[in-house]
Amino acid sequence: MYKSLGLASVAIVLFALSAPASATVMPDQFNSENGGSGTLNYYGFADYNVTSGSVDLIGNGYYDNFAGNGLYVDMAGSTGQFGALTTKTVYGPGLYHVTIGLGGTIYDGTADGVLVDWGTSNWSSGALAGLSSQTFDFDITLDAASAITISDLALSGNANIGATLFGMTVEQTQGAVPEPLTLSLMGAGLAGIGALRRRRVR
Repeated sequence: MYKSLGLASVAIVLFALSAPASATVMPDQFNSENGGSGTLNYYGFADYNVTSGSVDLIGNGYYDNFAGNGLYVDMAGSTGQFGALTTKTVYGPGLYHVTIGLGGTIYDGTADGVLVDWGTSNWSSGALAGLSSQTFDFDITLDAASAITISDLALSGNANIGATLFGMTVEQTQGAVPEPLTLSLMGAGLAGIGALRRRRVR
């Protein structure tokens, strides 16, 4: 049986869209994992490394209390350790839009959530009620290259029962943000071009 905000250089715009527990809250991002079958204490993710504790790959009829969502992840595996996943992709400096599908635990009456960390700041879902699901959207600014880590908040009171991760997408919306020195040099260059153009007109 399955075992029982610092904002330095970051602008976050957050809104949540509530969804019924049975609704699909994210694309089926984990369906190709492990040949499409759930398993406890899974470490072979295509897009993430398990960087702390353990997580369970569940769904598709296997401990599937969020039916209709394909495979998804219980962020507390069956080793008595709350888990963390870190993207294998390291994102360069710039602005990004993050969409993450989350739920509470797969058991009613037990709440949990996740922390999303990108090095210079983080975002927390807070406690999500068991068998509830939501899609969250927020924007982040990366001043330096960084991976993104999703870790369980350990709120369930049972290290074998964690928050549910349905998937996450990260879309770059703007390239590297110019630093103040770069902006001042750019301004000086434009001023020089303007002066040169005026001199030629005379």
